[in-house]
Amino acid sequence: MEMSRQRSKKLTEDEKEIIIESYRRGIKPQVVAAILKKSPGQVHNFYSRWKLDCDLPPKDIIKSTILNGRLGLQLKDLVVNNPKLSSRKLAQKLQEIVPNQAKYYYIYCRYPSYKTILRFLKENGFKQRLAYLKPPL
Repeated sequence: MEMSRQRSKKLTEDEKEIIIESYRRGIKPQVVAAILKKSPGQVHNFYSRWKLDCDLPPKDIIKSTILNGRLGLQLKDLVVNNPKLSSRKLAQKLQEIVPNQAKYYYIYCRYPSYKTILRFLKENGFKQRLAYLKPPL
């Protein structure tokens, strides 16, 4: 006989506040679970995890990006000067430019892929112009 475990729904912010306050007042998790119509295990698990993280400072979010400001400016200059270059050709041109200046401007030299270049240009409002085929002669 196979029993299926049902997942209970996530706790709302109000329910979380009720659980935290009830633990501060010394109310047992079984009583709180009966009031909130949740399992006692869910109430206990939430509080034990919350208790570990409550004293920690907020987590710093660090955006890891390959394209820093200087590399982005060089890429924008390339696009303005050569608007019909494809993203793969832009990546090659950028690799040709950067090694000469790498020791002066960049801590480490990671070349962006063509997809990263497309994403950067899209975020900064550049639209790629398609190179149309020339009619056969």
